[in-house]
Amino acid sequence: MDKNDIKKYFIRKEIKKLRERSLDLKSIREEFLYEARRIVNEVNQYLDASLSNENLNIENINNNIKIFNDRLNEVNKKGNVSSLVYIMPDMSEDEFYEPKIFIENISITDNDYFNKFADNKNINYELLDRIILLDEKIKEIEESDTNNKNIKNLYKERAEIYNKLSMYSYAIEDLSKAIEIDSNDIDLHILKLDILKKDDKLNSDDIIKCYDDIINLDKNNLENYYKKIEYLQSLIVRQKEIINCCNEILNIDSNNIKALYTIADEYRKQADKTSNEDDYKKALEYYNKVKSIDENYNNVQYYEEYCLDKINYNDNLQKEIKYYYDKAEAFFELGKHKEAINCADKAVSLDEKYYKSYYFKGCLLKNIENYDEAIECFDKAIEINDKDTDSYYNKAVILFELGRYEEAEKEFNNITKLGETSYNTHYKGLTLYRERKYEEAVNEFDEAIKINNANNYNNEAYYYKGLSLFELKKYDEALESFKSTNNFNKYDMYYFSGEIYETKNNYKEAIKYYEEALKNYKEKNNSRDYYIIGMTLYKLSEFDKAINNFNKALSFIFEDNKNLEDILNYCNNILKLEKNNKVFYAYKIITLILLNRYDEALSLYNNIEKNNEYLGRDELYQKALNILDENKIDFNANKKENNKLNINDIENLIEQIENRILKNYRKKMI
Repeated sequence: MDKNDIKKYFIRKEIKKLRERSLDLKSIREEFLYEARRIVNEVNQYLDASLSNENLNIENINNNIKIFNDRLNEVNKKGNVSSLVYIMPDMSEDEFYEPKIFIENISITDNDYFNKFADNKNINYELLDRIILLDEKIKEIEESDTNNKNIKNLYKERAEIYNKLSMYSYAIEDLSKAIEIDSNDIDLHILKLDILKKDDKLNSDDIIKCYDDIINLDKNNLENYYKKIEYLQSLIVRQKEIINCCNEILNIDSNNIKALYTIADEYRKQADKTSNEDDYKKALEYYNKVKSIDENYNNVQYYEEYCLDKINYNDNLQKEIKYYYDKAEAFFELGKHKEAINCADKAVSLDEKYYKSYYFKGCLLKNIENYDEAIECFDKAIEINDKDTDSYYNKAVILFELGRYEEAEKEFNNITKLGETSYNTHYKGLTLYRERKYEEAVNEFDEAIKINNANNYNNEAYYYKGLSLFELKKYDEALESFKSTNNFNKYDMYYFSGEIYETKNNYKEAIKYYEEALKNYKEKNNSRDYYIIGMTLYKLSEFDKAINNFNKALSFIFEDNKNLEDILNYCNNILKLEKNNKVFYAYKIITLILLNRYDEALSLYNNIEKNNEYLGRDELYQKALNILDENKIDFNANKKENNKLNINDIENLIEQIENRILKNYRKKMI
């Protein structure tokens, strides 16, 4: 049946109702036509009168129209003739009963059944009749006695029809109601399990609960345990539940070889992923138990030797791999990224079939934004272990950050297929955050956190939830969320926490977090954080410390020309506080020169020196450096005999000044 057939079905039902009511449609139509024509005549008279300036009582016309509409509504309500009364007056009465006319002139979209089944291609008249009849019976019993056992079979029958129609959510709802009435009916649980497994939107926890309900109703039926284990094995990260289920079997049959072998296999598979020696030892223990019952059972001899080899092999190898992991992390923390990657490469070379080494290297590359090589590493990890959700996830995040959303969605879908459903909400949360829909993003991250429970990916969910709350100015909640990130993205976490405390006028706490952010900044040049710390210290009237941080912030002018506009803004804001500080004027003059705003630089110098003589560009640069020299920055080696600096020498001079600054800062830190 298509949508039009379903519409005809319900139209016929409406026709039947009308005929049963014995309404005289013809007289109704004629009566309304008379009233309508009378009103039209009065309106025409009003129009003619207005043209000839004659008086006409408009209030009477409005009253007549109101009376007509009231009567029309009353007949509609009493006779349920819907829009029949609006059909053209020249239509014959017989035509009212032609389905074609109804299809064209009457709306069925307010019919609940039509809305429910309109797009269902499996429906037919017989099933529709049965569904409607069941609904009426169920409603009648529910209104009279909600505990009536007879209703259980009606719920079950209706669920079976919904199942045929692939309307699984309705079927599960009915079966749940039937189970509430009789929870000991195992057939209801079996049918519910069958439907749950068909549903594309299946929830693995609901399916597992259904298996548990069936097992509890028939505890000695080992076949039910085996089916549950088979389902758990189709998911990921279910080792503990599989082993628990096997142990329940062993409580019934202590020598059940299938359960013993399954436990051994689960520990071995887990060990192959993690290279955990303890898991290999547990696997070996259970393989030995299987061997004691039947030494020829399902390659048990081979796997026993395999575990022994892995234990001997891993004992020293894993220690060496971990050594390079630790060394790589230490180098990375020091900002020595090249050395860190070299250590990761060494870990890979020790065991090229160990996927975690590729994953580890990919994470390092991701953190320094070397995305192409990071993706290659994650792809290699997935090639070795196609159930490695960590690599799928990190690859997806990179693609997402690059704006390659379709590719990212594909990777998130791969994770979902492996049984991890929380990534959908997490991914949706990230999308909403990018779209600046912060309230909705917070809701999605909360759902992801709830699903993940103690999963490490909660760290990122808490982090982005914190950022969303920060944008919503919900600062206390943002701080709580940042505290739950387990130091995910330390720099941003500390920086935004500092901003929150500064907003709350808690400047001491703000400085503490800004300084922590500074420690975790990846790049060498971080003028902004020194500037912000200086400004915050100034609010605390700790002027010497503030000026020291301002000097550090502005000294980055000598490192590169990337942030010159920022440096200039910092100079302007600092000079509002330190109006007579020549050092900061000198920094501003040098910044203006490097921005090729020479006239402004000269004007500024002449203003502070009260000297209107013209200075060449290199002379002005030298004058500014002379001011900095008062702050003990050594650049004498670059001076010429005539005390002028050629513009070609500026690059070498900057390098010397940079080295001097860094040397002084190291001394101060010591």
